[in-house]
Amino acid sequence: MKQEVSQEVLKQIKLIELKSRKLVNTLFGGEYKTSFKGQGMTFSEFREYVPGDDVRHISWTLTARTGRPHIKKFDEEREMNVLILVDVSGSSYFGSRYYLKLEAMAQIAALLGLAATKNRDVVGFGFYSEIIEKFTPFSKSRTQVQRMIRDVLTLKAQSRKTNLKAATDFARSVCKKRSTIFLIGDLFGVEHETSLRLLSRKHDVIGVAVNDPLELEPPSLGLIQWVDPESGESQWVDTDSLAVRDFVKNTMANLVSERKEVFRKARADLVETHTGEGVLEPIVRFYSQKRRRR
Repeated sequence: MKQEVSQEVLKQIKLIELKSRKLVNTLFGGEYKTSFKGQGMTFSEFREYVPGDDVRHISWTLTARTGRPHIKKFDEEREMNVLILVDVSGSSYFGSRYYLKLEAMAQIAALLGLAATKNRDVVGFGFYSEIIEKFTPFSKSRTQVQRMIRDVLTLKAQSRKTNLKAATDFARSVCKKRSTIFLIGDLFGVEHETSLRLLSRKHDVIGVAVNDPLELEPPSLGLIQWVDPESGESQWVDTDSLAVRDFVKNTMANLVSERKEVFRKARADLVETHTGEGVLEPIVRFYSQKRRRR
């Protein structure tokens, strides 16, 4: 049955798409295009050998037939498979500043998806909690990104819990050729470390960690009811207590440090962003730095 989408959500979808498209057209598109090599080399033509050519590319059959050495010329294959996986578990509905994490992730996924389609790459989207909630198969369709934004904002996940291993295992199963894979969420936990390492052996893996300032630096708000968005468990917490705030701050700092170490060991990239107004800026900076390294 087709899901009805409210006018408010439709307006939000349009705003996210317009904002992301403007950024792709004015700034990000070139950074994206030059940040990746193609996924292989395709044969282009034969031409005569000239000193300095790679002798490994000599066509001995054509050389014998013509009596002059010829080589095979190859062009870089630009088209890539891009898989964007978005966390839609209970924790994605948290936000204390401009956006919920879910809304920030929709913007990030839209930016990456539009940059990929502009580059004529084949894009697929997946949505995960502790299971794969939905998968939109690889396509070059221009409406692919709009459907993704709608799904991020409206999908009712079956589970409120998160297990990134489900996402990394799924990516390994659907990406048959070398692909670029984006994992968008808070990306906490070590249970996915082995699966992430296996995934990054074959593919370019980029984690985009979405943080909220209140989680990293809890303010003094008096006695509040603290609810775990994934388990539903709650408890009363005195945030006026410096010891309590320090405990939360140190716990989150340890989780962030652990997250960085997991991605480092897996040889996967990690971008830290936030739910603030400039949520997309760290993505643009990352690709600018990646382009300069290339």
